[in-house]
Amino acid sequence: MARQHRSWTLLLLITLLLSLLTACAATTNIGSWKNETYTGGPLTKVLVVCITQQNTVRRIFEDEFVKELGSHGVETTASYTLLPLDLLKDKEKLEAEIRKLGPETVLITRLVGKRVERNYQSGTYYTRPRSANYYPGPQAHGGWQGYYAHSQAVIRPEVTETIYKVAILESNLYETKKKKLIWSMQSETRMAGQPTDSLIKDFLKVAMKSLTKEGLIR
Repeated sequence: MARQHRSWTLLLLITLLLSLLTACAATTNIGSWKNETYTGGPLTKVLVVCITQQNTVRRIFEDEFVKELGSHGVETTASYTLLPLDLLKDKEKLEAEIRKLGPETVLITRLVGKRVERNYQSGTYYTRPRSANYYPGPQAHGGWQGYYAHSQAVIRPEVTETIYKVAILESNLYETKKKKLIWSMQSETRMAGQPTDSLIKDFLKVAMKSLTKEGLIR
C-alpha cells in the first residue's frame, strides 16, 4: 500500500509540473523563415515597430524589444519615440516615414489573427459520506448494496472547461534600403488572464530564440 501511495503521489507531482510548464509557455513559434540570400551578418541597427492602436501596449512591447536586442549589442530604437500612433493606420505613409528615418533594418510586429479555444479536462473528486468514519471491510458497507451506495457517494466525475483567447502575431524583419525581407516568424500567444507585460516578455523569449538560431543576433 505504501509503495502504491508513493506511485500515485509521484504521478500527481509529475502531472502538476507538466501543467505548470504548459501554463508558463504562453507563446509558441508556429513557423519561422530566413532569407538565405541575406549576407549582412548579425544585426547592428534596428527600428522596432509594433502595429497596434493601443498606445500603452505599443510602448511596453517596443521598450521590451529594445531592451532585449540591446542586451545582444544591437542599437535599437522604439518607433513610438519617432512616429505618432495615427501613422500606423496608413501603410504607405508609415513606409515613407521609415524610409526618411533611414534605419538599416526595421522589425515590424502585427496581429494577423485571433481565435477562442476551449479546453476540456475530465477528472474525479472525492467526498466523504455522511457517516462520521470509514473503516475498510464488510462491516463498513453492510453487503453489496451498501458498498455500491457508498462508492457512489465517494467518487464523482468532474469536467472542467477552460476558455482562453489566442492571438496570432507576425513579425517581419526588413532590410530598409533594398526593401528585402530578411526574417519572418508567426507565433501564437495564449492570453489566459496573464498581465500584458508578462505575455510580451514570453513572446520576446520565443522571438529572440529564433533570431539567435538564424544568426541574426549574437
